[in-house]
Amino acid sequence: MSLHLVIAAGCTAAVEVGQDSGVDPSGADAGVETNDGALDDADTDAGALEDDVGLSCPVESSDPRCPPNGLHFAISAQEITPPRDHHTTLSLELEGQGYLYVFGGTQARASVSQDVQRARLGADGELEPFEVVGALPEPLAGHATVRIGLTIIVAGGNTDPRGRVVADVSLAELEADGSLGPWRAGPPLPEPVMHHTCDVIGRRVYCVGGRIRGNYSGEQAVYAELDDTGVLGPWQAMPPLPRSIGFHQAFVYAGALYLAGGLHRDPPAANFERPKTVLVSRLGDDGLPAAWMETTPLPENLQVGAATVVGNEVYLLGGLDRGDHEFTKVLRGTFDDQGTLTFVTLPEGPIVPRGHVHQAPVHDGRLYLVGGHQHTGNRSLGSVEVVTLTRP
Repeated sequence: MSLHLVIAAGCTAAVEVGQDSGVDPSGADAGVETNDGALDDADTDAGALEDDVGLSCPVESSDPRCPPNGLHFAISAQEITPPRDHHTTLSLELEGQGYLYVFGGTQARASVSQDVQRARLGADGELEPFEVVGALPEPLAGHATVRIGLTIIVAGGNTDPRGRVVADVSLAELEADGSLGPWRAGPPLPEPVMHHTCDVIGRRVYCVGGRIRGNYSGEQAVYAELDDTGVLGPWQAMPPLPRSIGFHQAFVYAGALYLAGGLHRDPPAANFERPKTVLVSRLGDDGLPAAWMETTPLPENLQVGAATVVGNEVYLLGGLDRGDHEFTKVLRGTFDDQGTLTFVTLPEGPIVPRGHVHQAPVHDGRLYLVGGHQHTGNRSLGSVEVVTLTRP
């Protein structure tokens, strides 16, 4: 068995969805410190909830009759070295074994990493030590990483502490043992960009917005299709954005792409706007993306954070608030049958506040926050936070 891997250049990383399953709370205390938040009953069955009429509610269920998931936060005993932010992460399973991958990143802008590291995920959600399993074609930070079947696409980024932004796309294969094969060139993005997002619907990857030259937000909205041989086709234009966007969060639900929060700044403006807007583009009958529409806004602005869909819920966590402070809460959105969102702000949040942690990949009912950045002291983080989802 082999996995195809694709990499392109840019900054906010895209979100990986749909890899969730039931969860055993016996492993909830995965680390040395925990924050139970809304989880009060240590004996709660986190895998499924059976009532007297046979309603089953695994944590990934989309049944609107199921109660919302609870969150349990724990710090893993493992850390990634060197610490990093502006990296990308994803989870996948090989031969029945779950893994957490980390690609590149920067050490508080002092240097940019080229390594690819991996940690095994135990049945209790805890990580084994990280190991280096390959290298990117060049140092990258602020890129975006997604997966199409057994293909991984990393898009966007900058290559050095001075902020050189590239549009290169590279492809490689992830072998059965999880190591990386040789890289080969793919079609570059139309424009160099970082702090953009890339997401997958079917066999197409959609890359939107980002930070462009001059520290402005971008209008790029394109998609490309991956064929059955692992070749990524040319980038094609999506419907134009209502206005430029960057540093945002993105997620996919029921064949629709959502963009949430972020920053907006066009020349000659001196300062960024911090919108709470959520945009959605749905696939038409022809399978092509429709025009962008506004839907339910966020309760508050969030930027450079992660967004992960589990069942009929999306969790936005990490990142920065409108005052550019680390976001200490979680925004949870619940989808109705029409894909309309209802948001609530949860009081619990990460034990270690962290910005520029652009993905929270999900595996076996747990979200993983790796590294990140804290403005106080301008330091990158190496800690890993494990967020276990449970049904109350």
